[in-house]
Amino acid sequence: MAWRISEQVISGEIDNRTKGRVTGFLELAEGSRRIVLDLEGNAHPDLAGSLIRFTNPRAKPGGSLEEFARKQKGLAGDMTASHRVKDLLVPVETFLKMNEEARSKAYRWANCLYLEWYGHLNGRVVLEGISYEVEWVESK
Repeated sequence: MAWRISEQVISGEIDNRTKGRVTGFLELAEGSRRIVLDLEGNAHPDLAGSLIRFTNPRAKPGGSLEEFARKQKGLAGDMTASHRVKDLLVPVETFLKMNEEARSKAYRWANCLYLEWYGHLNGRVVLEGISYEVEWVESK
């Protein structure tokens, strides 16, 4: 089972300017905790060779992250800022009651920040969201 930490992340930085290495940090809503990333591998082409910073205006404390290691060392998984997802324009309950034609107009495609890694201590971790504001600080 993956750690899904998207809602608890306030901000962060991902640096893949060194080939074969992804470093960075995440700031969590829980007690101003900083998580340090030190991962082997590369991001997808849109982030490879780049340094990005991101913020989550919808961050909120929640979920138990007491067992989540402050230093995440491991392997980079899928890391991209251009993962395409459906963004519902209506509540989920309404969407589920719609017919196929109505459903096709009840969402828009949006880019999603998707960061996945496999840590030695916590296993698979996923950060995924369309509400993140992403800034390219330095790119290839």
